[in-house]
Amino acid sequence: MNANYGKADNILRHQAQKYAKDARDTVLNLCCPNPNCRQVYVDFTGCMALQCASCNQNFCAYCHNTTADARGAHTHVRECLMNETQNGSYYATPEQIRDAQRRYRTREIKRFLRRHKKALQNAIIIELEQDLNDLGIQREALFELGNLMDAD
Repeated sequence: MNANYGKADNILRHQAQKYAKDARDTVLNLCCPNPNCRQVYVDFTGCMALQCASCNQNFCAYCHNTTADARGAHTHVRECLMNETQNGSYYATPEQIRDAQRRYRTREIKRFLRRHKKALQNAIIIELEQDLNDLGIQREALFELGNLMDAD
């Protein structure tokens, strides 16, 4: 057995590194919600009703719910609970898009962390610290899961 794995804290650190990579790939990268596609997307402007360039799946850029067609995506965007535009507009400013993406990622990283025990949750957050900072996600927002820093 490798000496680096002899202590529980080293095992925890290695697990956290593995799960942090998984979180980067599956949660922090925005991608098409079609499970058969998962194409990462980076930038778009204006309309929050998106269509994947790879598989043509229509979806809401706020919550990533899929729809059968573009019309459904537009209808959903106007009614989406995550749409915080003044009038439920299809269109968002670059700042509103960044804020919506930050809120979506925060929600999804919380969901990802819930699958793990608190000590591992903390370690994953430590491994993701630079990514979270770069994306404007406050660590404190993730602690709503239940006082993460007081791990057993």
